[in-house]
Amino acid sequence: MAAPPPPSQPIPQPLQDWLQLTDDERASRLASDHEPAATLIALGDHCERIATIAVSAALHAVDVVLGDAERSGHLESKPRLLRAKVMALAYAGRLPEALDAAAESE
Repeated sequence: MAAPPPPSQPIPQPLQDWLQLTDDERASRLASDHEPAATLIALGDHCERIATIAVSAALHAVDVVLGDAERSGHLESKPRLLRAKVMALAYAGRLPEALDAAAESE
Protein backbone atom coordinates (compact mmCIF):
# COMPACT_ATOMS: atom_id res chain seq x y z
CA MET A 1 0.00 0.00 0.00
CA ALA A 2 1.37 3.42 -0.96
CA ALA A 3 1.92 6.07 1.65
CA PRO A 4 -0.64 8.86 1.68
CA PRO A 5 0.46 12.05 -0.04
CA PRO A 6 1.92 14.75 2.19
CA PRO A 7 -0.60 17.27 3.42
CA SER A 8 -0.91 20.41 1.35
CA GLN A 9 -0.40 22.41 4.53
CA PRO A 10 2.29 20.69 6.62
CA ILE A 11 1.90 22.88 9.68
CA PRO A 12 -1.02 21.76 11.90
CA GLN A 13 -3.54 24.51 12.61
CA PRO A 14 -2.87 24.81 16.38
CA LEU A 15 0.84 25.34 15.71
CA GLN A 16 0.14 27.68 12.82
CA ASP A 17 -2.18 29.74 15.02
CA TRP A 18 0.46 29.87 17.77
CA LEU A 19 3.18 31.06 15.40
CA GLN A 20 0.99 33.88 14.11
CA LEU A 21 0.73 35.40 17.60
CA THR A 22 3.17 38.04 18.81
CA ASP A 23 5.56 37.26 21.66
CA ASP A 24 3.32 39.21 24.04
CA GLU A 25 0.18 37.40 22.87
CA ARG A 26 1.83 34.01 23.35
CA ALA A 27 3.03 35.04 26.82
CA SER A 28 -0.47 36.17 27.71
CA ARG A 29 -1.99 32.90 26.53
CA LEU A 30 0.48 30.89 28.60
CA ALA A 31 -0.17 33.07 31.65
CA SER A 32 -3.91 32.42 31.43
CA ASP A 33 -3.61 28.75 30.47
CA HIS A 34 -4.58 26.26 33.20
CA GLU A 35 -2.00 23.77 31.89
CA PRO A 36 0.69 25.78 30.09
CA ALA A 37 3.25 22.97 30.13
CA ALA A 38 0.76 20.64 28.44
CA THR A 39 0.08 23.29 25.81
CA LEU A 40 3.80 23.72 25.14
CA ILE A 41 4.33 19.97 24.95
CA ALA A 42 1.45 19.58 22.50
CA LEU A 43 2.97 22.29 20.32
CA GLY A 44 6.30 20.47 20.52
CA ASP A 45 4.58 17.29 19.36
CA HIS A 46 3.34 19.15 16.29
CA CYS A 47 6.88 20.41 15.64
CA GLU A 48 8.26 16.90 15.80
CA ARG A 49 5.59 15.52 13.46
CA ILE A 50 6.32 18.04 10.71
CA ALA A 51 10.10 17.59 10.89
CA THR A 52 10.05 14.86 8.23
CA ILE A 53 8.12 16.90 5.67
CA ALA A 54 8.94 20.52 6.53
CA VAL A 55 12.23 20.58 8.41
CA SER A 56 12.76 24.33 8.08
CA ALA A 57 9.27 25.06 9.43
CA ALA A 58 9.82 22.57 12.25
CA LEU A 59 13.10 24.19 13.27
CA HIS A 60 11.56 27.65 13.29
CA ALA A 61 8.48 26.50 15.19
CA VAL A 62 10.37 24.57 17.85
CA ASP A 63 12.70 27.54 18.43
CA VAL A 64 9.66 29.80 18.95
CA VAL A 65 7.93 27.36 21.33
CA LEU A 66 11.15 26.61 23.22
CA GLY A 67 11.73 30.34 23.66
CA ASP A 68 8.18 30.73 24.95
CA ALA A 69 8.77 27.94 27.48
CA GLU A 70 11.97 29.54 28.70
CA ARG A 71 10.54 33.07 28.92
CA SER A 72 7.41 31.87 30.73
CA GLY A 73 9.37 29.71 33.17
CA HIS A 74 7.60 26.48 32.19
CA LEU A 75 10.82 24.52 32.06
CA GLU A 76 9.10 21.19 32.73
CA SER A 77 8.22 21.21 29.03
CA LYS A 78 11.80 21.89 27.94
CA PRO A 79 13.03 18.27 27.67
CA ARG A 80 10.12 17.38 25.40
CA LEU A 81 10.66 20.47 23.28
CA LEU A 82 14.36 19.73 23.00
CA ARG A 83 13.47 16.24 21.77
CA ALA A 84 11.48 17.85 18.95
CA LYS A 85 14.46 20.09 18.21
CA VAL A 86 16.82 17.11 18.12
CA MET A 87 14.56 15.38 15.62
CA ALA A 88 14.30 18.43 13.37
CA LEU A 89 18.05 19.09 13.50
CA ALA A 90 18.77 15.45 12.66
CA TYR A 91 16.44 15.56 9.66
CA ALA A 92 18.19 18.77 8.58
CA GLY A 93 21.51 16.94 8.65
CA ARG A 94 22.80 19.10 11.46
CA LEU A 95 23.98 16.21 13.61
CA PRO A 96 26.49 18.03 15.87
CA GLU A 97 23.74 20.51 16.85
CA ALA A 98 21.29 17.63 17.32
CA LEU A 99 23.73 15.94 19.69
CA ASP A 100 24.21 19.19 21.64
CA ALA A 101 20.43 19.59 22.00
CA ALA A 102 20.12 15.97 23.09
CA ALA A 103 22.76 16.50 25.76
CA GLU A 104 20.95 19.63 26.96
CA SER A 105 17.71 17.69 27.36
CA GLU A 106 19.20 15.28 29.91
